[in-house]
Amino acid sequence: MKNISSTRFSPAGIFGITALAFLAVVAVFFGYVLLLAFAGILLAVFFDGISAYLARWTRLPRGATFTLVVTLFLALMGAAALRFGPLFLDGINQLADTIRHYADDISNLASEREWAKALFSEGGSGGSLVTSAFSTAAGLLGTATWVISAGLIILFTGIYLAAEPGVYTGALRSLFPERHREELQQALRTLQSTLHWWLIGRIASMLVVGILTWTGLLVLDVPLAFTLALLAALLSFIPNLGPVLSAVPAGLVGLEQSVTTAIYVIILYVAVQTVESYFITPLIQRRAVRLPPALVITMQVLMAFAYGTLGLLVATPLTVVAVVLVKVIYLPRRNATNAQQEEGA
Repeated sequence: MKNISSTRFSPAGIFGITALAFLAVVAVFFGYVLLLAFAGILLAVFFDGISAYLARWTRLPRGATFTLVVTLFLALMGAAALRFGPLFLDGINQLADTIRHYADDISNLASEREWAKALFSEGGSGGSLVTSAFSTAAGLLGTATWVISAGLIILFTGIYLAAEPGVYTGALRSLFPERHREELQQALRTLQSTLHWWLIGRIASMLVVGILTWTGLLVLDVPLAFTLALLAALLSFIPNLGPVLSAVPAGLVGLEQSVTTAIYVIILYVAVQTVESYFITPLIQRRAVRLPPALVITMQVLMAFAYGTLGLLVATPLTVVAVVLVKVIYLPRRNATNAQQEEGA
């Protein structure tokens, strides 16, 4: 039996252990910064992919197409904020009033029923759940400054990364031994392509969900149709959990009209989600990686508990990165090792 004290570690092993320890410390103390940086990388992938496509299509220099893409993006975002921002914020305020109305109903129920008193009392699990839910909703509505700051960080990170991607990928490659650089370059290419198509799929999904939901809510004559549709479109960026989160406020608004309206609203959301899940997403994301739903949901829950809303937003693309790295780096190495062992046997 080997003596542990006599075991020798290779320089690569020591470097790997040190790097993992460093990354663990950074993830614990600077997790939000890393997630903001990752969101910036996603935006850079989007800018770079569109710019490269336009450069091939128009034969213009890549720098010119990049400038055009960023300018159009900023112009569209600014115009949308000026045109629809006030309407959306007014709808959010009305939606918050609706939520408070149902919160008051729950409080009245708790004061009239003995079983409800036990469930929704200050020490009861139902009470803590409702209090936590509405506190979270109020907190989300009051974080405009944080959202704007985070958005600016993501925007400038994405612009700078996409402006000169070769500089940053070259710096990353230089950190690895020469024998691993080609493998790393291949992994980066695969990641870039996969994330690009995943983003295209998500954006297309958001557009389809928003348009179909808005049309359906107008037909049903549901108040706050634009706000609810935009909320559904934005939350559809989060697979699996996003549609559920968007259906809840829509159902509450429908319930204010009548029970029948609420049922029709839920049917509408289920129908839109069915179209998105079985027709739009498979059609667009054929070139992206297939993700096991259980893995995605687990990652979403873990990231939401660890980092809140920001963690929930980036949980799925982080899962994409992990799956791609396993397929591109881990599995080929494992297969090669198994083949060598079989030959040696």
